[in-house]
Amino acid sequence: MNTIAIITPSYDNLAGLIRLVGSIEILSWPMGHITLYICNDGSTDKTVTYFENTKYKFEIKVLSKEEQGGPAAARNMGLEAAQAADLILFLDSDVEVAPDLIERHVDSYKTPEVIAVRGEYYTPVFTKKSKWLRYLDSTLRGPRLDYERNGKTVISYDKVNTNNLSVRASAVKELRFDEQIVHYGGEDMVFAYELSKLERGAILYLPEAMTYHQHNGFKLALAKLEEYGEQTMPYLLKAYPEMYSKLVISRFFKIDGKTEKVFWSRMIFNHLGYLGSRAIRLITPDFISFRAIQYIMAWHVLKGYRKSLKKIPAG
Repeated sequence: MNTIAIITPSYDNLAGLIRLVGSIEILSWPMGHITLYICNDGSTDKTVTYFENTKYKFEIKVLSKEEQGGPAAARNMGLEAAQAADLILFLDSDVEVAPDLIERHVDSYKTPEVIAVRGEYYTPVFTKKSKWLRYLDSTLRGPRLDYERNGKTVISYDKVNTNNLSVRASAVKELRFDEQIVHYGGEDMVFAYELSKLERGAILYLPEAMTYHQHNGFKLALAKLEEYGEQTMPYLLKAYPEMYSKLVISRFFKIDGKTEKVFWSRMIFNHLGYLGSRAIRLITPDFISFRAIQYIMAWHVLKGYRKSLKKIPAG
């Protein structure tokens, strides 16, 4: 693999893009074999003019939509433009990359059954880490726990995140992100689900392929999760019912998406439990507070989903 296409959706995040581009410039991969596709999703800042007038060591192409259409539509612009590449690497606009990132990804494609590689991302080392950020860096996130316990490297589609994901370009000639998903979350899981159905569908977890992510604060992250429960989850249940068991909501609602599992939803996930978990998060050691954070996150997804049910017309 020689040519690498990096696809990065962005909305009003010029500062993040500048940091990302600066870290790409010190990659050990030859600069002449890298093209960054900035998929400008209707930004109102100076993203376009800045990159039109600034030169870097590698090629940068800015693809723009006039109106914001969501990360799925933005990434699809990049996929359309990157057909000639050997490998496609998805990165978010709020990350910086380790110098050996591309080598790590490329080296993982030595066997033909590997179709995609999910790298890892952590909080930058210089960041003062709250309990929230320490949780995000803990083994309770994504595929880290399975890897730590038994060295598991082949992962299921629900463990995929496009914040640091490479795919064989030849495998995704016809594959696209679902543009019906315009709100927070879900589009990367659906994309990975479609990837996993391909004949050569092994998705690897590679913790050595490192990026450093500027995470949202706890309050904003919870608001995003509530949005996911209210806006995206109902669509996923309707459009991809076969994914039900992998969705957070499967723990609380039966497969019809309307009938709640009483024990989990009402006996445990209630307002009193929520207030208690908020207090526990603040006063307990990390190994307890991290579990409280997981409870709080699930509670907000559930709260958002319950809101969506109230919008369904009678009959």
